Amino acid sequence: MIRTRSMGEARQLAWWTLLVMAMASVAFALIAYGAGQDANWDFYNYHFYNAYAFLNDRFWFDIAPAQRQTFFSPIMDVPFFWLTQAFGVVTASLGYAVFQAWQAPAVFLIAYLVIDGFKRSRGVTVTLSLALTVLAVFAPLNLQLAGTTTGDNTTAVFVLWAVACFMIANSNHLSLRGQGIRIALNALAALLAGLAVGLKLTNGPFAVALLAWALLIGDTWSARLRLFTLMALSSLLGFLLAYGYWGWFLYDQFQNPLFPLFNHLFQSEYMKPVQLNDETFKATSIAGTVFYPFLYNAYAGAIKYQQFLDLRIPVLYVSTVVAGASLLFSPNARRQVAEKPLPSGMLLFVLVCYVTWLLLFSITRYLVVLEVLTPVAVVVAASIVFRRKWGMTAAILLCLLTVALSSWQASQRGHAFGHRTAWTETVFEIDFPEFDIDGSMVLITGGQAMAFLIPEAPENTRFVRIDSNLNYVGYSSVEERYQNRLGERLAAEVGAHDGEFFIMYADGEEHYAGPDLAYFGIERYADTCRVISSKGPDMNICRAGRFRKP
Repeated sequence: MIRTRSMGEARQLAWWTLLVMAMASVAFALIAYGAGQDANWDFYNYHFYNAYAFLNDRFWFDIAPAQRQTFFSPIMDVPFFWLTQAFGVVTASLGYAVFQAWQAPAVFLIAYLVIDGFKRSRGVTVTLSLALTVLAVFAPLNLQLAGTTTGDNTTAVFVLWAVACFMIANSNHLSLRGQGIRIALNALAALLAGLAVGLKLTNGPFAVALLAWALLIGDTWSARLRLFTLMALSSLLGFLLAYGYWGWFLYDQFQNPLFPLFNHLFQSEYMKPVQLNDETFKATSIAGTVFYPFLYNAYAGAIKYQQFLDLRIPVLYVSTVVAGASLLFSPNARRQVAEKPLPSGMLLFVLVCYVTWLLLFSITRYLVVLEVLTPVAVVVAASIVFRRKWGMTAAILLCLLTVALSSWQASQRGHAFGHRTAWTETVFEIDFPEFDIDGSMVLITGGQAMAFLIPEAPENTRFVRIDSNLNYVGYSSVEERYQNRLGERLAAEVGAHDGEFFIMYADGEEHYAGPDLAYFGIERYADTCRVISSKGPDMNICRAGRFRKP
């Protein structure tokens, strides 16, 4: 399919790509095993439970036990649940780590296409591409997330292969046999980007950035618009393949295909018309926005998921800004971009990704793709800024040294993200107290993750969460939380239950077990409380019942 200076060179490149895939797979599996078992909050809250609920038709049997995250698509978590049930948590985790390692061959191809444009010998091109690949995939967040279910570096595989396919399709250095193959590769690139968004909506900035990049490719605006249209439609197809079923289900149930997100637009009657967006990490001033990559390394809240100084995004930020300034003031830089629009377009991809991410999230792990692309993007930026090879080489080496130090420093701090735990025979090592909860309704309060307990409980036990991060935003009183259709559904289910009640909450969250329970006419029997111990947060479970008449 790919024709370089000879078909033999194309075969050699294919073999190098497969070798990179194999070596990265082994490396990531070893890193994941050495780090320990995934114990991130989202895993305990919804990654494991959502797959279980989806496969066992418990969406309305339980009601929102994983809080607002109950309504997130379970599709990406189903393979991990299946693998865990069939082969155990170690095999499932290492399987995910191996898949996450498949970023590496995509990065190798991206780096190869960039370096090949400098007309180096084949051996030098391969060697430099391998070096950039090692620096790229051993990014701090990749080290932290290897083998976890967070999804950020799992979907990064789709995004990075989308970039690789797009660059292969439009490269002047690796020409393709036939226009049909070029069209197919562009469509595949956009399809992969759409799949990434459908699997995890926070990948939206990458799909938007890829479409922006497409507008730079082509000799005429009509050609660019044709490519843009092809890729927009392919992205939509990929999104529908990954998210279409779940989106339709949510629309059918709640009249909002993204429920509970963007409800200020869809106006579902199941909750207030508010946007449940995490504003914790966003900059609050113009200066904070402009200098965010430097400030978030000093601001503990913005990096609470990691315990290391992450220098990749600041390096990428400075490189992109300097390259942009060169385009404004240097005819040589503009000529360079005109001659090499494809690799230069990577900086537009970076810019669109970063700005969109900054406005929507400002959560560092959602930016893992740019962390991985930083070494290659630095090379592209340096090629725009510097005319002389020695200047470009010095700038690249300085930036890559900084990137390497960042990764090394992260590795010294261990795997802080997700609070890894030791490997055990069962996933959560749950020890239920001797309560007979079969057939009962367990009401859940508080904000702690606890849905991970449900797959180990008797299957006829219903878990109904009456307050959570779903109904805090936009409500001024307990009563107001339930003045919507979801609250009405909760009241109806609690009122119709004719079995026993229990109340469950985390340590330190006893105060949540009062006002909301009272709203439903339920009281907690405090002298009956017991502890559910596990690898996750300990939970208190108490008998409860309807208010007793005086």
